Parts: sequence; C-alpha cells; structure tokens
Amino acid sequence: MIGPSGIVRSARQLPARINPLRRHRGDLRPLVQADVDYGKSGDVAMGDNLAFVRNYAQFLLPTALSAVASIGHDVLGVQARVTSPAAFAGGELENLFQPPFATSGPPRSTV
Repeated sequence: MIGPSGIVRSARQLPARINPLRRHRGDLRPLVQADVDYGKSGDVAMGDNLAFVRNYAQFLLPTALSAVASIGHDVLGVQARVTSPAAFAGGELENLFQPPFATSGPPRSTV
C-alpha cells in the first residue's frame, strides 16, 4: 500500500494526506492549491490528489483497515476488545468526510 507510487511513499506521508482531506471535508481545491504552492504543476497536483482519493482513501485504506479488524477478531476472539475501524474507514474516509449521500452515485436501477 505504501511504496514508490509517488502518492504516498512513507508511513509519515499517509496522515499528512488524510488530515488535510478531513480538514477540508473532501474538497480537493485547497489540497491541489497547496501542492501547486509547493511547486507541483497544476496537472500533477490534480492527478496526485485524485489518485490518492480514488486509490487510497476510497479503496485501499478502508479495505486494509477492515482486514486488520477481521484478523484481530479472529485471533483474539469475539470477547476481546478490538476497535473496529468501520466507522472511520468505511464511513468517513471512504465518503471523503462527507455525508454518504454526497459521495454515492445516483441510485442504480434494479430492472
């Protein structure tokens, strides 16, 4: 999950990407502007932020945190107090810190 992708290269960069996303409630404009102010081109800044949101925030991190919680419950048993990251990973992070109805697509037809 963390590696040479260019988006998140270290464990220290992960909260540095998540916290501004939380602070701005999923609004990418200030994040892109911060990257531009740091010296990135607008295209690269937008691409990096979109890639982080799509790949990490909305998929990889919620999946990994859910897997860790599942392993914790399996290893330690149901009686153990293992904190479930579902509210954070599957709720807030995956929905970019917005209400679920704001980030989900249009209702799908069942026909």
